[in-house]
Amino acid sequence: MSGGRAGSTWNRRCAHLLDLARRHRRPAVALRLTTDLETCLERNAVRSPDRRVPDQVLRWQYALALEATTETLFAEGFTAVLSPTPTDAPASTEAVPDIRFVCVTWPDGQHA
Repeated sequence: MSGGRAGSTWNRRCAHLLDLARRHRRPAVALRLTTDLETCLERNAVRSPDRRVPDQVLRWQYALALEATTETLFAEGFTAVLSPTPTDAPASTEAVPDIRFVCVTWPDGQHA
């Protein structure tokens, strides 16, 4: 798997989920969200304190997102990579992939 994620908890969890998708003949779809870091930090700042994410965590996740290029994600085993924008929103849920797993990991390796 790619760069900074090699050997991490995220890597192992992701590899497990990709393996499950392959074994069950299901697509493994990666969503690349392209919101810029400043917008993420601004939105986070107005969240209630119990929902706010530490800025260093957002910066860490953003750096991981930059590493996760379309090419890298395909190389890791994803069968499709989507980079939705607000104008890509489907008119109905029929166009939305059947997503069963989402994995977010904090810098200390704990899953959120």
